[in-house]
Amino acid sequence: WIQTFMIPGATILNMLAGNNFGMKMGLAATMFYNTMGSIFLYLISRSVGRRLVKRYMNDRMESFKLLVQTRTAGITTINLIIYMTSLRIFPFTPNWFLNVALATLEIPLIVFIPSLIIGLLPYNYLAVRAGIILQDLSSVKIVNTSTSVQLGAVAALGLTLPSIIRRFRSCMVKESQPTVDYYWMQVRKAGQRDEK
Repeated sequence: WIQTFMIPGATILNMLAGNNFGMKMGLAATMFYNTMGSIFLYLISRSVGRRLVKRYMNDRMESFKLLVQTRTAGITTINLIIYMTSLRIFPFTPNWFLNVALATLEIPLIVFIPSLIIGLLPYNYLAVRAGIILQDLSSVKIVNTSTSVQLGAVAALGLTLPSIIRRFRSCMVKESQPTVDYYWMQVRKAGQRDEK
C-alpha cells in the first residue's frame, strides 16, 4: 500500500526485507509488493486520478506527454516496453510519477507491467542487497574509506559526463558551422573578383 498511495519509505522496507528474509525471498517479496502497489496506483490513476493530475500537475504532464509522443511515434510494442523500462531504470525519474503519468497517457497494461517488472528489478536488488550488507555490519570500521571515495568519484563522473559530452558536441558543431568572419571573407573575395 506504500506504493499505491505514494508514501515514502519503500526503500527502507526493501532493505528490511533483505535483512529479514535474505536475497531470494527478500527480492521476491519486494518485487511482488512493489509491482502490485504500482499496478494499483496505475489503476486508481487511470480511473479517478486524471482530474487531479490535470489540476495539480498539468505543466509536468504536458511536457512528459510531448516527450513520450516524440520518442514513441510509430514504434512497436516491444520498443515501447524498452523505452518505458529505460525511464524506470534512470535513477532520477520518480516511480510514483511514472505510474500516474503512464496511466494518464493511457499506456496499456500490456506495456506497463513488463516495463515495471524489468525496471524495478535493479532497484529492488540493490535495496535488498543493502539490507543484507547492513545485517552483516558490526561496526563502522568495516566501511572502507577508499572504496567510498572511489564510489563517490564514479558517481560524480556519471553525473557530469553527460553534460561534458553535450558541451563537447556543441563545440564541435559550432566549429563546423561557418562563422560571421567566414561570411565576411567570402564577401571580400567576391568584391575582389568583381574589381578584376
